[in-house]
Amino acid sequence: MQMNRRDILKSTAGIGAAAMMGLTPRGASAQGEVPSWLDKLYKTAIANNEKTVVYYPTSPGQERIIEKFHQLFPEVQVQYKYTIASELTAIVDAEFASGNRTIDVLQGGPTLQLGLRASDRQGKFEVPADSGIPSSAIFFDGHMFSNGRLLYALGYNTARVKPEEIPDDLSELLEGEWRSRVAMQKPVGAGGGDNAMTTLRVAGFLPDEMIQKLVGLPTENGQVALCTAVAQGKYDAALWTSSTSVLAVASKGAPIKQHVLPKYSALQNDVISLLRDPPHPHAANLFLGYLLSEVGQEEAGTFGLYSIYDSMPAPESFPDISGIQVPMIEYETYFDQSKAMREITIKYWP
Repeated sequence: MQMNRRDILKSTAGIGAAAMMGLTPRGASAQGEVPSWLDKLYKTAIANNEKTVVYYPTSPGQERIIEKFHQLFPEVQVQYKYTIASELTAIVDAEFASGNRTIDVLQGGPTLQLGLRASDRQGKFEVPADSGIPSSAIFFDGHMFSNGRLLYALGYNTARVKPEEIPDDLSELLEGEWRSRVAMQKPVGAGGGDNAMTTLRVAGFLPDEMIQKLVGLPTENGQVALCTAVAQGKYDAALWTSSTSVLAVASKGAPIKQHVLPKYSALQNDVISLLRDPPHPHAANLFLGYLLSEVGQEEAGTFGLYSIYDSMPAPESFPDISGIQVPMIEYETYFDQSKAMREITIKYWP
């Protein structure tokens, strides 16, 4: 599979734009921005004549973090292409079957990444001892990593709803006048809303009788469609919108924000990994290391993620989740958890 001209042009388009955004070009003044362990990975990639890394993300809006990479490491170019999880799984399957490998690094949700793990298609990234990458962002002995955490919370139309009007209890949203104002993503067994419900069910916050009350709410197919419908006024609010999708819609000037419902919001790691035996192993290590580094994590908020570094504050437009109990998906048991949730969703949303 070859990158088409549009993809290649897209991979280099951000280089000039980064300077306009105030990023410091790499040089004497920029050396302080790049930690020594990351600079070592850069030099190793160049020494091995690896000047390209191919990245397939499923979350939109990552231009700025890629542009910053180009500024800091100008001799290595990122060729990237957005896709959806089901398509990406098929692409990876085809690459491994044909032996015509192009993808080095990919990003996606737990269903995609755990599927790759089950089929032994993830490579291991040896985390440098001096990297400072939080252990909470490392899974399965360096085969999966979190490059940020997305929040599933209530998305609401800021032109139609004031945050102080929103009930804190989910039961109140599912009864009376609010019930006719709220929508949700159609459960399909592996979507963002499904992940949030799985997490809350395992945490004990979403018992089966509460799930039954969700039946009958209007639904939209996919997170972006759900957030767009709220922003356009089709609904006043929607359950379990993702911070990445809310930001993608809000960045176009649409009136939508998130509101955290205590006990009814959830966090999910945005997951990245190397593919096993990547075509550009050294450049892939550099790019993955950059995404996990503090210098890369400074841009996590630009595409809707809370940083993996607790000391790094979230953007002002994000809900403040400090001091609020927000459960997270546990990947070690996720398959069993999601299977149980899928059986429930098939029963109520056939």
